[in-house]
Amino acid sequence: TRIMDEREAGNENAIVTTVMCNTLIDAWAKSQDEEAAHKCEVILQWMIDYSSRSDDSEYKHDLQPNVVSYTSVIDALSKSGKSGAAERAERILNMMQSKYEDGYEEVQPNTITFNAVIDAYARTGGAHAAQKAEDLLERMKQLYLDGNVNVQPDVYSFNSVLFAWSNACQCAGAPQRADAILEKMEEACRDIEHCKIDKAGMVQPNTFCYTSCMNAWGKSKEKGKARRAYEILQRMNQMYRAGAKHAKPNVVAYTTVINACAYSEGSERSDAFDIACETFEELRSHPGYGYPNHATYSQFLTAAIRLL
Repeated sequence: TRIMDEREAGNENAIVTTVMCNTLIDAWAKSQDEEAAHKCEVILQWMIDYSSRSDDSEYKHDLQPNVVSYTSVIDALSKSGKSGAAERAERILNMMQSKYEDGYEEVQPNTITFNAVIDAYARTGGAHAAQKAEDLLERMKQLYLDGNVNVQPDVYSFNSVLFAWSNACQCAGAPQRADAILEKMEEACRDIEHCKIDKAGMVQPNTFCYTSCMNAWGKSKEKGKARRAYEILQRMNQMYRAGAKHAKPNVVAYTTVINACAYSEGSERSDAFDIACETFEELRSHPGYGYPNHATYSQFLTAAIRLL
């Protein structure tokens, strides 16, 4: 504001630029301040207001928010943990899209922008937020299919949506939604050598994708969750052996299956314990996937105590 006061007083050398404002937004976004996201929004709104009312056309251009300005604010909202942050992030995304369609090319949303909004919903929890995250992914895929390569979905886009459904695992149907997304990713890439992304905007699932899906089953109240988590682990093994190097099973994946077994209930307990034993032995026999750690042993002991 001091620089702005100088300029309004007639000092033409006193200039606030978009880069300066973006740096300030980034500094607030990386701070630990509880109001960091709000501060970022205030700076962005000031940039919008001042650039729109300035009579100095050259200076007006210098203060115009760009894609970095908007995306940085969205990212700050995503990481804030505040109630309503995801909805505010999506409103900013829609504002960017509207401005871009009006001819402001410098604010065109990109993959990073969409991913930040998806991540905001993924962190929120619940089925509504997970569905919003998936809807945004579908929107990205459609824009990409329509020729907008700047919003090409990447593995982080899919990871975040799978995490969103995993974070909604107590809601009916959540693990099935995660599994359906994972299966589409597998199907799109199964016959494409070293597939990273296909023409439909689908990417090759990686280790985190599989683990998120297994976690969605493991933490749910669905019947047969131990068996379903174990089947996903086997699909992961098949993809890895087929050449999908980014889908290499690890100790976290195996421990996640054992966790699903440990909290199985009723008539499934016997089968769940058998799966836990088989999973534990399988991990021990594949040292290339990592060795059982304290979490693995803890979950296996929990399974033995609860299921026997």
